[in-house]
Amino acid sequence: MEEEEAAAVRRRHVNEYTKKLLNHKELDSRVRKRREDFRAVKKEYAKTEDDLKALQSVGQIIGEVLRPLDNERLIVKASSGPRYVVGCRSKVDKEKLTAGTRVVLDMTTLTIMRPLPREVDPVVYNMLHEDPGNVSYSAVGGLSDQIRELRESIELPLMNPELFLRVGIKPPKTLLARAIASNIDANFLKVVSSAIIDKYIGESARLIREMFGYARDHQPCIIFMDEIDAIGGRRFSEGTSADREIQRTLMELLNQLDGFDQLGKVKMIMATNRPDVLDPALLRPGRLDRKIEIPLPNEQSRMEILKIHAAGVAKLGEIDYEAVVKLAEGFNGADLRNVCTEAGMFAIRAERDYVIQEDFMKGVLLYGPPGTGKTLLARAIASNIDANFLKVVSSAIIDKYIGESARLIREMFGYARDHQPCIIFMDEIDAIGGRRFSEGTSADREIQRTLMELLNQLDGFDQLGKVKMIMATNRPDVLDPALLRPGRLDRKIEIPLPNEQSRMEILKIHAAGVAKLGEIDYEAVVKLAEGFNGADLRNVCTEAGMFAIRAERDYVIQEDFMKAVRKLNEAKKLESSSHYNADFGKD
Repeated sequence: MEEEEAAAVRRRHVNEYTKKLLNHKELDSRVRKRREDFRAVKKEYAKTEDDLKALQSVGQIIGEVLRPLDNERLIVKASSGPRYVVGCRSKVDKEKLTAGTRVVLDMTTLTIMRPLPREVDPVVYNMLHEDPGNVSYSAVGGLSDQIRELRESIELPLMNPELFLRVGIKPPKTLLARAIASNIDANFLKVVSSAIIDKYIGESARLIREMFGYARDHQPCIIFMDEIDAIGGRRFSEGTSADREIQRTLMELLNQLDGFDQLGKVKMIMATNRPDVLDPALLRPGRLDRKIEIPLPNEQSRMEILKIHAAGVAKLGEIDYEAVVKLAEGFNGADLRNVCTEAGMFAIRAERDYVIQEDFMKGVLLYGPPGTGKTLLARAIASNIDANFLKVVSSAIIDKYIGESARLIREMFGYARDHQPCIIFMDEIDAIGGRRFSEGTSADREIQRTLMELLNQLDGFDQLGKVKMIMATNRPDVLDPALLRPGRLDRKIEIPLPNEQSRMEILKIHAAGVAKLGEIDYEAVVKLAEGFNGADLRNVCTEAGMFAIRAERDYVIQEDFMKAVRKLNEAKKLESSSHYNADFGKD
């Protein structure tokens, strides 16, 4: 009896101790949280106090950091024009003061008070969709294969980059130039020719002079001018003031090339895939002494390139590279890199951390007729992974001022990098991505320069980064091959007209919110709707509702749907997809 009482007392004390211990832990947790809150408030207070002091200074001007001189001093260009050697406040993080950073300067001491965020053009800012809409994959009917491919291209690298790192894959002219600079330990200036063009007369030529001056001050230096045809095209007597400004820029480039010391330590490399349009004066000996063609690789070269790209890929067993390259007739270096990427994708789908021979043997552009759901699919991707969504109407980028369109492209990509994760969706890409040609108006040439800036930005992409690009078009046949090559757009996903089963899925999605009476025979409706796309099927529901309203009903019936399809069939012009090339992108 005494033992039972003792046990009961012991249990009671243990329970009380446990309660007090739990209570102590809870109080301790609250205290820790209060301390963290206090530290956060204290930090915010210090920042606010600092900002107030900065704002209370006599006057401030905006400047841009050109480059640091040493640990304490920087060269800053003021918005009014002059350049200054300045210091910064002790509380400013000097690591953030990189070249191109916008800063606030004290007007009297010219001290850097604080860094500013990147200046964003209103046109680029308006492209941002903070909320792409609550669009789930279930709202996109009949496109299961396309959704899988798009998720692999966009969602998987953003959400699970470790898969790619583990397998060892990453979602030639430029590479060659960089390899040369790296091998001889030289400074490397990569110049995007389209970025040099400025709308103000004389600014482009000044940039050329500054570029060569910088190279001479930082010898040894290699200047690599990519897409040189943007400023190096043949000169002609006719043209607009914009064309004449480009010709003045070319003449300044020729002048700088003539002033070259051939035995000096500044070398020039230019690259183009349009050598036929270049001005003969640029190509003559003494300016460009060597013309080196980078042809499509032969079988032996393809094997060497494939082995280089496959070196970092986790593999199981021996890979018969010879068999792979025999299948890869006509592939360039970028294509072969894409073979390794695709092999890795097959491994990821099979839930393997390595690739095998079969993956290599199997070895994102959205395209399809209007109204098939390309834009909706892009929105669903952004919504599903909670990413920022930049919807760009390609035709809206074109500006009447020379160089402005290319600047918008640069700002758009800069904004996306500052707001990761971000998906850039460029609709109707054929507006700026059409094939380049030597003839045309100044407007055509401005569009071509915009395309070259887009190509350059795509080349600068970190494939495992958190900025992804989706483009859409219903005219894939007119796109420039340089835009479509692997490394820029690695996946081409066809969004075709839906078949009967897909039409039924889409129709059910759109009809879900429609008040109906009785069972609807969707099969009979979609049989009449041959050739309808997703937008047409949504319109069927709208028209069915209109028939119900005319009949003074609050619901639709089977006959309303049938009438709607018949009406749209009469009005529909099936020729709307005549430009669509159904064979584009197929293996």
